[in-house]
Amino acid sequence: MQNPFDEVRAAVQQAKELHRAVDAEANALADLLEGRLKHVTHYRLKRMKATLQRFNSQTGTWKE
Repeated sequence: MQNPFDEVRAAVQQAKELHRAVDAEANALADLLEGRLKHVTHYRLKRMKATLQRFNSQTGTWKE
């Protein structure tokens, strides 16, 4: 008999693995987006800009 929490743990583990895979491909995705940002919705661009404001390009670090 399987513990009901085993399914939850497995789902969480799968989510973590998916996040790692997406993180590993983030640079490739950014390269694909560059030059195509004119096709991104205003809402998404606004969210991206707000996120990027926390990035210090001089030091290459993110503000908390």
